[in-house]
Amino acid sequence: MNRTRDGEASQPTSSGGSSSSGHDAGDFSVLPFSRLRHFELLRVLSSGGMGVVYVARDSNTGQLIALKLVRQTAANQRRRELRLQRESRAVKALKHPHIVPIIDFGIESGVVFLAMQMIDGIALDCVIEALRLDGELDASGKTTQELPQPDGIDTLSGDEDWGTTPLTDSSASLCVSGFRHENFFQLIAERLADIADAVHSAHGSGIVHRDVKPSNILLDIDGKAWLTDFGLASFEEELTELTQTGELIGTPAYMSPEQASGRGDQITHLSDVYSLGATLYELATLQKPFLGDRQQILQAILDGRFLRPSKVRIDLPKQLEAIICRAMALEPHERYASASEFAQDLRDFAKGLRIQATLPTPLQKALRWCERNNAKAAAILAMIIFCIVVAFGVQSYHSWSVGQLNAELSEANEELIITYEKLDASQRRLQRELHVADLRSAFAAFNERDVQTADEQLKTIAQTDGAVSLLGTPYRFLEPFVRGDQSRTISEHRGAATQLALSSDGRFVISAGHDGVVRQHDLDGREIRTFPLGGKLDSLTLCSDESFLTGVNGLEGGNRVRQLSLESDTDIATAVSQRNSVESVAVSPSGRWYASADRYGEIFVFDADGIRARWESESRNESLAFLNDDQMLGIFDLADGARNLYLWDIVSNQKEHINTNYNCEYFALARPNGVEAPVRILAAASDHVALLTWPEREVIAAREKIGGRIRCVDITSDGNRIAIGTDQGTVLTWDVSQPPEDGKLPLPRVVDACKERITDIELFDEPESEENGSESGTVEFVTSSESGAVKCWTLRQKNPLVKLDIKDSNPQRLLRPFREGSKATKIYLPCLSGKLFCLDVESLGIELVCEIRDGFFGSGVHAGNRFYIPISRGVAEIDAVTGTLKRQFNVSVQDEFCKGLVRCKNKLVGAWGNKLAVFDLDRWTLDGIEELSDESARNLVVFPDETGVIVQTEKNIFRWQDGQTQLWKQAETAGNSFLEVAFSGDGKSIALLREQGIDICDLNDSSEIVIVGSMQRGSSIHFIDDDSKLLVTYTDGAVRFLDLASLREIGRFENTFCSCDFVMPCLNFDRLISFHSAGDVACWYLSNPEIALTQSQ
Repeated sequence: MNRTRDGEASQPTSSGGSSSSGHDAGDFSVLPFSRLRHFELLRVLSSGGMGVVYVARDSNTGQLIALKLVRQTAANQRRRELRLQRESRAVKALKHPHIVPIIDFGIESGVVFLAMQMIDGIALDCVIEALRLDGELDASGKTTQELPQPDGIDTLSGDEDWGTTPLTDSSASLCVSGFRHENFFQLIAERLADIADAVHSAHGSGIVHRDVKPSNILLDIDGKAWLTDFGLASFEEELTELTQTGELIGTPAYMSPEQASGRGDQITHLSDVYSLGATLYELATLQKPFLGDRQQILQAILDGRFLRPSKVRIDLPKQLEAIICRAMALEPHERYASASEFAQDLRDFAKGLRIQATLPTPLQKALRWCERNNAKAAAILAMIIFCIVVAFGVQSYHSWSVGQLNAELSEANEELIITYEKLDASQRRLQRELHVADLRSAFAAFNERDVQTADEQLKTIAQTDGAVSLLGTPYRFLEPFVRGDQSRTISEHRGAATQLALSSDGRFVISAGHDGVVRQHDLDGREIRTFPLGGKLDSLTLCSDESFLTGVNGLEGGNRVRQLSLESDTDIATAVSQRNSVESVAVSPSGRWYASADRYGEIFVFDADGIRARWESESRNESLAFLNDDQMLGIFDLADGARNLYLWDIVSNQKEHINTNYNCEYFALARPNGVEAPVRILAAASDHVALLTWPEREVIAAREKIGGRIRCVDITSDGNRIAIGTDQGTVLTWDVSQPPEDGKLPLPRVVDACKERITDIELFDEPESEENGSESGTVEFVTSSESGAVKCWTLRQKNPLVKLDIKDSNPQRLLRPFREGSKATKIYLPCLSGKLFCLDVESLGIELVCEIRDGFFGSGVHAGNRFYIPISRGVAEIDAVTGTLKRQFNVSVQDEFCKGLVRCKNKLVGAWGNKLAVFDLDRWTLDGIEELSDESARNLVVFPDETGVIVQTEKNIFRWQDGQTQLWKQAETAGNSFLEVAFSGDGKSIALLREQGIDICDLNDSSEIVIVGSMQRGSSIHFIDDDSKLLVTYTDGAVRFLDLASLREIGRFENTFCSCDFVMPCLNFDRLISFHSAGDVACWYLSNPEIALTQSQ
């Protein structure tokens, strides 16, 4: 059975029947018996407020059915019987392909039961939740407010969590997958039209359903929609007890206004039309039309107040919005006249035809407002009449009335000014929420690796006056991640640019293309010389004597390898002719030997006097390269059906196999540390890349499934940087100066170079720095592509700006860092081993301050020229200048570890277990130890003015002031314990990070604001941007920004770049510093707002 919400089962339910003795009719948590009449009870399918539904087998037919047992007590026995009879009679009277049929009903052994056909699927509300959770909304639109989680349903991570369907044991995701379609809105319109037809069929039999909602609509694995649960249905020919008593019938979020008002005698088939509209609202926007508690929802329904669907989902078609708004009209006569008309409009919309419904005009809205607000409308009209009378009276009365009129006008002006100010404040608040929503969308796009969309969102924000300043740190944090790298076009070919060669000094680039031209340009794009050779050129290399080698294909007389001088524009030699098109050429480091390979494997090695060696390879050779010793040539050949890399000794004619574990297609060679050092070989398959050493033939780093089809590779002369180009137009680069210990290449630096295939890439051996305003970058490589463009790329600074590692001989744990104030230039990092490191926030240098032999046992305090750091059952005082141990406190406590240590004026307050110790720094004495009930402290935070200390435990928050400890806050439940505490900069507010959310409390009046939490456990919290926002980190490394003015999430950054469980904002240096207990330290660069504005323009 699938998940449900609102307490309803996802299979049909009904109610009715009578009570009896012999069974506890109100408790079916276990099977009460194995058989009921001719039905064999198999297992519990679902449980709701009215009863329990079992999977049962009909022994007469052998088919599986849904058997509902109705909960009942002596107090409601007669009502349950009545409701069962009504539902059974209602559905049995209906014959419609989209209404779940009833098989049998009655009372057996005192148990009220209802047997129904088993639908092999799930409820529509589960489908809506699945669409909400799997990100469909982010892919096609956005909302203006948070999407709430429905009651009774667990958060899911994927379709696999939905289980299987009850009949065929099929994956329940089949019922959801049909909605993941580009024609989503047309599809839901067709499904709701089927349900509307079913409702109309019921209306035709005099039955009003009165509880149409997503949980009463089932979707089977074939995509067919079914209407169920007629337990609240009413009949034209009778008034039931429920209707007569005025009891509210239905689910609040989907009730019509006449239902919400309790006017049972006014409930007609138009009430069901309203509920159909509310159901369509939620299916289209994935959000209920009314939010809040029961009373708030009922009041909103009665007032006709719901957020326009297009405000929730901006891509919602206007026609579909018009259908929803008409069906949910406040007055019944303004709705569709029947469910059949509603269904017809939906089908016309799905077919792209014109519909009946239209959105109300401003005049219609005004008239309806006047109808609903007679008193206010009359008051406005009276005011208008009054103003006219006053204006007329001014002309008739004496001059003394002018002063009176001026006074009245002055008063009116003051009211207008106040109204304007309120309106202006409201507009600013709305504008802020829109900016917050835009930035939240940018974060979501970046988390989905849609960097282009995230970049476009940030540029849109930057073009709005004041938006970047308003969004502050969250914007500046995300912007460096999505900022585009810069390129300049050096040259362009007519047709594909196929091959590049970069001069050894990096002064110029030559390129070849299918237009038969070799072009020479400097890096600023100035043309030096062109060489129109004709044919098609697929190969190119530079020689040491200021010449180049290329293969000219497709001319009369065959495919020739030509060597031309860059200076004189003349042929030095026409070296060889090949039978097939030349795909690659190479020249040895000394310039003595040349090599060429054609498309079908013929390889020549030659010099100025002619061919010296020849090899018939059974593989294409799109890469050729000599080693530094001149006589070794890297080639490809087939072996055992796979393309393998070989080093061919052209003197001995021997080949050495280089095993890369892949079917190789491209390679590049480098010698990192001189002629005698091992050679580094970069080899690539279609989507695999490996870095090897020779002659060791050891794979030192590799990565599989890089996410694109590899077309070219390069490696710098020193072997420290590698790059690949792909069919998808992306370039991936790695720094491999320090090969990874696990042998796996990390995530690469990705550059979206173009939309076409990258045909060649050349790395600069020594990248040059390039300044742009106050931002810097490095000229890293040159690319060619199928579009014909040859581009030089400057890579911008990316986050994390730098990753640091504390090289501690005892890497057990980095304890919590500390500093002297939020604007301090130094952060101190104590380690469990007893080492204390200092991180300079500006230079990002790390140095050892001191080392205590017995180790540190908690975070410390920096006060002037002294450090106070916990040691085993005590505190050490350390000279901050010399790093020497001056003296120490000893504390008689059981716990070794100190959970918190703070300085409060001349007092030092520390927590060991449930003991709070206070030291006098002037007299160097222990003032006393206080117990905190039976609970251990977890953290201490000093007031900004140092007048007191917050003591945080798991269940309580204490305030220590003037030597007294008082309980201030308590956790309501064990599942909502306290995790972290932070003060605002002005010291007036405090943020309490909890398991299930965040509380913002005022220290003076104890008022608080509650912000929704996260599924992950929080690890640290900070006020930022003049206390207007919160920065929260989580144990999975995520960083979350919250706007306190709108109480909305600005963005959540899914950190995949480094381990992080604590962050220190250093906003005066435009950076954040993150720490991990394993010793990882990273600096996160915040962009300069002025640069962001310049780039957006």
